[in-house]
Amino acid sequence: MKVGILSIIALCFILGCSKDQNDQDLAENDQDLVEFDRSVIAGIAASAVIKERPHLTPAELPLLQLKLSYEYRNRTAYPVKQLSWPKQTWTKFITTILFVKPSATLIRGVSGGGNKFSVYCYEEAVVTIRTNRASDVDFILMTKDETSSHPKYATVIEGDELWNIVETALRHMFTNYPTGTEVDAPARFISVLGRDPPDSFLQRFNFMSDSVLPGSAFETGKGRKRYSVSIITALGEDSLTVLAGCYVANLCSNVDRLTLRKENGEWRVIKAKHILES
Repeated sequence: MKVGILSIIALCFILGCSKDQNDQDLAENDQDLVEFDRSVIAGIAASAVIKERPHLTPAELPLLQLKLSYEYRNRTAYPVKQLSWPKQTWTKFITTILFVKPSATLIRGVSGGGNKFSVYCYEEAVVTIRTNRASDVDFILMTKDETSSHPKYATVIEGDELWNIVETALRHMFTNYPTGTEVDAPARFISVLGRDPPDSFLQRFNFMSDSVLPGSAFETGKGRKRYSVSIITALGEDSLTVLAGCYVANLCSNVDRLTLRKENGEWRVIKAKHILES
């Protein structure tokens, strides 16, 4: 009987110690969790973006959205749907989206059909924050059609300047993603902001051995390539970002994020980042 009582006492002691240890583990784990304070989180996110883009200021990075999420500690990007699970198995992280104000760009031009168009492009900075520190920063290029509103301070790109930028980007894509043989790819098809460029622009490539045609003439077929410039955003004084792509029918797609700078009156590609290949 004494043995039974002693066993119960020992078991209670062990359980008590275990509970204390669990409480300590939870307390330590709680220290790892970010505080959901809008102003604090916005400041952390803005500081992380400015490290990537030193020319920006906090005032140029207004907060658009905050999202609090959960995930397993040891299983990246696995969302926790049962918040009753023990705290030590999950951690919080916050995704913030900031608007990069200097990137606001209004593009105006005339398409191949002679129709005027305007497209609003801009950039968002997506920052993931863990333990009150930014763990990841990514820049996402966005675009809206001409019916969307845009800020009055947006940089306007139009006329020859627009087509000079597009030509520079396309020449880069032609060089890095050539069509291959004349038989397999008798032509290159061009799309600019979802539209056919004007004939006057296509004539800039008359020197090439293969034809350069409007994107609407593209037909699916092995070896045929369609090149596109889909987004243009201001990056700073005399510099900008261009999202350009190359699609090979039935084979693959490639997308590059190009940084262009105007030097001695001419646009040049100074940096190219390959962001998609499929």
